[in-house]
Amino acid sequence: KGLGLVRQLPEGRETQEMELALRVGFGGVASAIEGYSAQDIEENYGRMLALSSSLDRPGEGFRAHLGLGAFYEVGGKLEKSQKHCDECLRSAELSGDEDELLHAHRLLGEVNFFKGEFQESCDHFKAALSYYDADAHLRLIRALGDDPGVLSHMYNALSLWFLGFPERAEASCRLGLQLASTLGHAFSSAQADFYASWLYAFERDFPRAKTYAERAIDVCQAQQFALVLGSSQVIRGWAMAQLKEQDGSEEEILQGMALIRGPRADICESAFLSMLADFHLIRGNLEMGLSVAEESRNVANERFGDPERLRLHGELLVSGDEAKAEALFREAMAKARQQNSLSMALRAGLSLQRLLADTGRAQEGEKILRNIYGQFSEGFDTPDLLQASAILNVTQGSSRHG
Repeated sequence: KGLGLVRQLPEGRETQEMELALRVGFGGVASAIEGYSAQDIEENYGRMLALSSSLDRPGEGFRAHLGLGAFYEVGGKLEKSQKHCDECLRSAELSGDEDELLHAHRLLGEVNFFKGEFQESCDHFKAALSYYDADAHLRLIRALGDDPGVLSHMYNALSLWFLGFPERAEASCRLGLQLASTLGHAFSSAQADFYASWLYAFERDFPRAKTYAERAIDVCQAQQFALVLGSSQVIRGWAMAQLKEQDGSEEEILQGMALIRGPRADICESAFLSMLADFHLIRGNLEMGLSVAEESRNVANERFGDPERLRLHGELLVSGDEAKAEALFREAMAKARQQNSLSMALRAGLSLQRLLADTGRAQEGEKILRNIYGQFSEGFDTPDLLQASAILNVTQGSSRHG
């Protein structure tokens, strides 16, 4: 409404100043309610960028680049996002402004995560958190819609898990949850609970994945945070299926997917389609699972999910085409190694080991699994490592403990 009134005013610097102030305020609120990929978000930040350039307001220009970087990140246009993120960091380094340095590193860390560049992601979050002060940054929540400290802790947790450090991942997750609780900011709380549920879903800790997803859902339904709500619903439905709670699980996943697709949050779609494919695998609906897995591959803009997509494809084929499944498991392991993702290499290795054992090549499978397992230094009580330990214990009479 305010922007509509401004458009009726005479053109001039004063009018531009009023419009810029309104657009800065609009950005944070709309990002929280609609999700960064809402079409009006792109238009808003694009106009902010033009106005800030015209008025020589580098601070607002930084926010515009940051908003566009986030918009393109969630929309799956990672190269465009990278361009705006790089501009954010360049501007921040020139100004020396610690707020800007914090946000530039935080967003670059997110982009690196989605590109499957997990060590670079952790490096950026370490830098971001070195600039973070919760009290000082409350005003930035109001301006930008979310808290950079919470996001840095939670994405750092995800990246650490992929790198093969589950204990450090859970520690970072706890810090993010504690910070969100301290802030008392609804959107940050919803985000923290969602990312915790996602971490535990990756870890295959189904009860905790479900618990945190339900916490996020409660906040999102009250506050109309559609994108976080949809993502959390998919995790909840998937976790229900894993826990053999079949009633309503598929409906929950499909409702969540509809919300994710609503604001065109393309970066999320492929990862959560993989969860839907896994759901069909659990149910034994192999043809449906293969169809969804193919859709996930076709729409994927992120790269962190590549190894799991390959592994799931193999699991869906293994009962009918063992040779193709084996090739997919090996490809998943190779992709995980390329990304330095020890956790995903282990998961693909477990799938490959089962297939090799079933086809009379148990010793080969054990050797592959032992090599991956031996690279871990922590997290030996997490599900995949426990499973690997049990296999190696049966075959060798011993298992490694951290």
